[in-house]
This record gives sequence, C-alpha cells and structure tokens, in this order.
Amino acid sequence: MNTRRTRRLLGAAGAGLVLAATLAAPAPARAGGNDSAAPAGAPTRPLLAFDEDQAGAANGPPLSAGSTRVCGDDQRRFLGELLQGSPFDYKIPYRLGDVAAGTTTPTARLGKQWHISGTADSSSIGSGDFPFDHPYGSDFNMDLVLDEPFADLSQVAGVPTGSPMHIELSAGQFPHVEGPSGPAAGMEWDTNSTINRSNLQTGYVPAVGERVLVTGRWVNDCGHPPFQTEIHPVAFLARAHVEADTTVAQAFYAPYRETQVYNPAWDRINDVNDDTRFTDANTKPFPEALVLLMAGLQDVGPWAGQERLKSSGLLEANHESPVDWLVCAPEGTSGDRLDIRYDFATRPGVQVAVVQEPGTGCARVSTELGTQVTPDPTLRECVLPWDYLNEVAGSEAGVPDLDLQVQLGQFLPEAFRYRLDAPPLLDCYNPVRGPSVSNDPAGQNVTVVDDLEQPFIGRVEVAWADNPPSSTTSSGSSSSSSSSSSSTSSSSSSSSSTTSMGTNRTEVTVSPATVAQGGVIRVTSRGWDPGSTVTVDLDGVELGTATADDDGSFSVSFTVPSGTPPGRHDVRLRGTLDDEPVEVATEITVVAATVTDAGPIALPRTGAQLLAWALGGAALVAAGAAVVLATRRSRLA
Repeated sequence: MNTRRTRRLLGAAGAGLVLAATLAAPAPARAGGNDSAAPAGAPTRPLLAFDEDQAGAANGPPLSAGSTRVCGDDQRRFLGELLQGSPFDYKIPYRLGDVAAGTTTPTARLGKQWHISGTADSSSIGSGDFPFDHPYGSDFNMDLVLDEPFADLSQVAGVPTGSPMHIELSAGQFPHVEGPSGPAAGMEWDTNSTINRSNLQTGYVPAVGERVLVTGRWVNDCGHPPFQTEIHPVAFLARAHVEADTTVAQAFYAPYRETQVYNPAWDRINDVNDDTRFTDANTKPFPEALVLLMAGLQDVGPWAGQERLKSSGLLEANHESPVDWLVCAPEGTSGDRLDIRYDFATRPGVQVAVVQEPGTGCARVSTELGTQVTPDPTLRECVLPWDYLNEVAGSEAGVPDLDLQVQLGQFLPEAFRYRLDAPPLLDCYNPVRGPSVSNDPAGQNVTVVDDLEQPFIGRVEVAWADNPPSSTTSSGSSSSSSSSSSSTSSSSSSSSSTTSMGTNRTEVTVSPATVAQGGVIRVTSRGWDPGSTVTVDLDGVELGTATADDDGSFSVSFTVPSGTPPGRHDVRLRGTLDDEPVEVATEITVVAATVTDAGPIALPRTGAQLLAWALGGAALVAAGAAVVLATRRSRLA
C-alpha cells in the first residue's frame, strides 16, 4: 500500500505568485482559480513547449552523430556482425550509441538527457524488440516532427535530414494501474512484455497530431544502417491537447534506464543507485558479455560456473531534471483571468512549482528531482524460449531462419553443449505503477507518495475564465496513512523548487531554487516601471538585464557561472518603480555540477586477446588453449 501525504494549494491573488508543492499559502480565490491572469486576449504560445532558452542551454551546441564514432562502424550492424562473422572482431559494442561530445569511441555511459519538442506524426506500442536490453518489455514508438530549434538533432549518418525524430521507451515504464505482480521466476519474456504494454493509465500515450515534449538519451540506432538518431530511451514525456476551451497536459518521468552493460552479479543489477557497478571489472557490453558467458559455460574465466545462458543487464536511475515547460491556454480563447489547475503525485524530495508566465496565457511548470533516492525495482527472472529468441534476434541481426542454439553450440566442446538445452534466462520487471492523478482537478494539488517509483506524474489544465474569483477561502487538505509525526517531519524537511521575495509592489521569483554550477535559472518579476531596465546579479556579479513589459513584468533566463561555489547565494534585482530606485532579492542554492565517469575501457580485438583476457590468467589460458584454438577457427555463419 502506498503511503500518501497530500498538500493542496488553492488559487492565490497576485501576478506571478508561485504555486508550489511546498508553499501552503492562504487561498482567497475559488478552488482552482488563479487571479494572477495576464490581460484578456494576451498572445498565446503553442499548447505545450519547453522554455527554449533553458532547453538550448541544457542541450548545448549541435553535434554530428557520425556513425563510425558513435556506433563503431558505418557498414556493420549490432548483433548482425556477431552472427555473420567472428564474435571476436566486433566493432559495435552497443545497440544504442550515445551522441556525446569529446568521445572518439562508442559509449553508452557518457551521454546526457536531451530536450526536444514537436508534434506527434505517429504513435504506437510494439510487440517485438531485443529482449536482453528490454527488461520492461517492448517499446512505445513515436515519430516527432521537431520544432525548429531542435530540427538538426534528426540525423542520418551524422547529417541533419529534417525528417521526424524517432522516439522509444519500453511500454512498461509508462504509468500503469495497480495489478498483480508476475512470478519471481518462470514467466516467458513475451508474456511479461504483453502484461507490461497492458493496463496503462489513461492519457500518457501521445496521439497523432498532439504537442509533445521529450527528454531522453540522444543516440544512434546502431542496429539498422544507415544509422539514424533517436531519443531512446525517454526519461520525461508530456503531451497536450484541447478539451473544449481548456488545454490539458499530462506528463510523467520514467524512473530507470537500461544501460546496455551486463554483469553476472544477479543481486546487484537492480541496485539502481550504485554507480560502482559500472567500474566493476566484470561489467561488459553485450558482445564481451556473450564471450564471457560462453567461457563460463565451460567453467573457465571470470564468469565461470554458468549452468545455462543467463543475461543480467544493469539498470540505473534517471536523475536529470527536465527544464521548465509551459502549458498555454488554447489559441483564440480569452478571458478576465487565467485558470490554472493541476494534480501531481511525486516521490519524496521531488519538488513541483507552477506559476503563471507574466503577460501570457501560459503556466510555467518547474520540476526538480533533487537528491531523492530512486527505489530499486523488484527483480524477476524470465525465460526466453529458443524459438522466440531465434525470431527476434534474427530480425534484429538481419539473419533469416536463425538457429541460435546450434550456432552457439559450435563454440562449446561437446561435453558442455548440454548447457544450451535449457532456454536462456534474463532479468525482467513488473510494469511501473503509481496512483492515478485526477482527471478533473478542482484546484492545485501535489501528493507525496512514499514508495512511488516515478519521480512524478501529473496533469495540468489551463484556460481563460470570465467569472470573477470567489471571495470565499478554502483551506488545504491533508491525508496520510503514516503517523502524523512522520508526515509532519517530511513536510517540514522539503524545500520549494522556486523562491519568491519582494516588496509590497515588487516581487521576484527564481526557478529552480536549487541549480547546478553552469545551470540555468528563470527570473520572473513584476512591479517595475513599464519599459524600464532591471539589472540581475548573483552575489554582486551581474548576470544580465531584463526589460519590463508594459505591465511592469518580465521573465528571463540566466546562466549561473560555472565557477560559482556550492552553497546559498543572493539573486538581487535593481530597477525603478515610479522613477524611484527599487531593490529586491531572494536566495538560491548552487550545487556542484555532476562529473561524468571516465570513458569506456579499450577493447581487445583479436580472438586470442579476448579469450586470454576473458579467461583471466596464464594458467587458465593454458588450460583452455584447445578451446581457444577451436573457437577462433569456428564461424557463426
């Protein structure tokens, strides 16, 4: 049973006033109302969009996804080269190669999350996929017609094409309704995949023609020449459509990423917060892991003692927060004020802030993952029948009529071939579940769920309203199945993801309140002389200036200098109101920028080198010399 703590935030007067999960302010407006509306008829933006300044800063300069650098070769294909040539002379270690700056060899560990937006051109949930790196089952597939700022990320062989970008995420990582868990062992992978693409919560799978935001790994698909770029897998996804005169946006954050590396330590592969697993000498990409498994079936090498083929892929937690995103009232609608309603469920430590974007019909949503700990998923053991594996592996590798059991048997002395009789085992997981958020939010609500796998899921509704706000007030509601002392402690220890401070007439909001060195903050303020210049500085160091709109407000992004020391810092604004000097300030917290792990280990290329290394020492190499020589002369196809 989930333990839930609820904090309800109802509409409050004042332009740009932050409505955040951690600010339980009085609520003089009607439930769901927001008096801080822009003027009626103010111009609107697309229904759903990222803050382009923040997205551009997070993405960084454009890169070329050259096939040789990203995948390892521009003619071979992942897995196919193992089945149609020597497994010791492979060049493509990963099915999905990270497009990352500063790397000269393929990697699946040096990438980052990229942010893109556009319109869905296709949307479906498939039923195939390569089981070994799909422990959550087959993928959701979408093609996204990219907005212009992101168009160059869609590439073939490293060249922008202008074509829609392909997007994938295992269907099991979408929000699901509660349901029975699969058995600890024995279920076939295809059955588990069928369960994981069933019972999805309503509203999180985009429909064709809808506005969509995606944050995820930018990769080359190295299994299908000519290699095209994709966002795969997705970490954050939001979609929006219009219902009557209201924009409805639903969003979620996927908790885990399949890393495409493998380790025989079954009890560690789902320890998603332990990065030491990636520096373990036994953690290998698929081709090396396959060689070590084959040696292990012969009771030699660091993976010795394998009684049957068993795949154990490592999961890791997704930690990077999405940049701010905007949900805007439908084009052509207008009213006296903007009505913003939402309902979110979050993991403890995750912060959600919603604020009206000054001068627009849009709500700005900021989500900060903070330092929360991702729960380890429940690891299960699934079975992969040989006939099914032959079908999906043959399709992935481009090898029709594949008999993988026979092919692999050529690499084993006869005395050990019986260990291929049983079908392979692999790691698998139940679908990601969570509480359903309201399909008709009455106000502004964030619920903290103690054991939620996703960092957050939520629904936001934005529309113009004509009726005046109610003069009555509504108090927040709170519920928890844990003790009151526990609930109180958790609430008091949270901090807002947006800070706000000011004079009686001049206000400033900074989002997020916790930012990494070199990150981007959004400064939103009102109460200045229209058309006047406002200077923004951080501890006395000028970040830049902003020009107040006709209503005396602005919202501008600034980059925090990379050399800013971690800790609390003042953001100070100086300008004029009624031609008199005005100064307002608030605080943010700067944390150290994340340093990515070192690049991948160089891989030996020849069969003798690889098996000598795999067998782990001269004595084992001598003992297995006959096996090595026989293996080098064998071919898979």
